Amino acid sequence: MKKFILSLLTVVLCLCMIGLTACSKKHEHSYTKKVTPATCTTTGFTTHSCSCGDKFTTNKTPSLGHTEISLEEKPATCVEDGLTAGIKCSTCNEILVSQESVPAIGHTETALEEKPATCIENGLTAGVKCTTCNEILVAQEVIQARGQHGETDNLNKCTICNSFCEITMNASEKTQANKVENLLYNATFDRTSNSFIVYFAFEDENENYIKSAGCISYYLTDRNGNVLYENYAKFREADFDEESIYTLTLNLSVLASLSETCTDINFKIYNVGYFDFDFCNYTILWSYDDLNEVSEYLDAIDYYMDLSYYYYQQSQSSSYMSSTYYSMGASAVSSSLPYIKSLLSFINGKVDLPSSIADDPCFQQKVSDFYDSALSVASATSFNYSFAINLLLVRAEFSSLSLDFYSISLNLYS
Repeated sequence: MKKFILSLLTVVLCLCMIGLTACSKKHEHSYTKKVTPATCTTTGFTTHSCSCGDKFTTNKTPSLGHTEISLEEKPATCVEDGLTAGIKCSTCNEILVSQESVPAIGHTETALEEKPATCIENGLTAGVKCTTCNEILVAQEVIQARGQHGETDNLNKCTICNSFCEITMNASEKTQANKVENLLYNATFDRTSNSFIVYFAFEDENENYIKSAGCISYYLTDRNGNVLYENYAKFREADFDEESIYTLTLNLSVLASLSETCTDINFKIYNVGYFDFDFCNYTILWSYDDLNEVSEYLDAIDYYMDLSYYYYQQSQSSSYMSSTYYSMGASAVSSSLPYIKSLLSFINGKVDLPSSIADDPCFQQKVSDFYDSALSVASATSFNYSFAINLLLVRAEFSSLSLDFYSISLNLYS
């Protein structure tokens, strides 16, 4: 037994010696590298690790920071929500400023007017559209025309649709009427015959003048829009002149009974649906009697202006008599002064005279200036070249004034 215990102690002692020998040897580290890159918000570094658990870091780098990009605003529409502007990072895609929802604004409704059907022209029901996005919210539907006129009165006007009836055209005339694309028109007032003369012509798609049968209706209204007089005229291709222009003369004696009435002359040309033009509208600012009164003043002034110009022409052809003719010219201008005064007095008493005509100064001021110029010529004591120039200028000033008067009396607007 003692031998066994002794042997066991010997073995244990040997094992202890072997263990002490092994621990006396030194450990050598072996590190592996792991690089952690910097991000927008964190620093970067390199980690060195050994299998024994030892580790340390090197190569620290600062964070990169965000790279901002804009997120575009999306405006709200009538029916779709929108978004406010925002910001995000293009590197890490982090939302830095969130976009917020903007509610839809809703439609802004406006009414589309109903257009009643006539005997020969289709109409439209009332509708609704949005003025913001132009979407049609309630579509207009076609109202079918009756297809023919009803009975007519003594002016050949339909008692149902209140329009003048068209003329009956043959196949050739209908073909020609179909070519009409545009209407050209002009008008003038003939103070000699107290007539309103309307000129018009039709153009095809190539802007060539063409002749076409049709009708023109016209009516006169007072300043409140009440119809005072109406009529119509039919025209055929043969009624156009060689230049394909049609002339309509309207005698305005019907206005003789009107006093201090602002009157409109309205025109409409139409025919069987092939063409339908709201022709033009002329406004007479003064009554028929007013036109006659002012025309008398202008006629008298015109006579003396022409007479003064005649004397001016004589002075140019007879140098030795030039002073005498100049004097006679001054006398002619002097004779016009009372009429100029009467014209100025008349204008001063008109409350409905517009303050200006187109780009010209006040018409009343032009008459006043013309009177001053005429008075200067009439009062001249020295008849020379300078006087001759003034004589011509006065006559030219009157020509301009006379044209302005008719642009006031019959003011055209389409």
